[in-house]
Amino acid sequence: GDPEMWTGILAGNRSAIIAALQDARGVVTEVLEMLEGMDEEALRRFLEEAKALRDRLPAGKTRHGDD
Repeated sequence: GDPEMWTGILAGNRSAIIAALQDARGVVTEVLEMLEGMDEEALRRFLEEAKALRDRLPAGKTRHGDD
């Protein structure tokens, strides 16, 4: 997209975007630690919770359709 447009969008929503990125960073760190420590049980629980959240989304609201 247009860099000028996206600069405005990001700047205008700065607080919400920072919060969302901090949350995402936390999740990535959590998964990284599971993989580094090869904690298969924690990884399995994480994936089960993610699937349960995704399954609760209304039909048509997932990013990849019926994945």
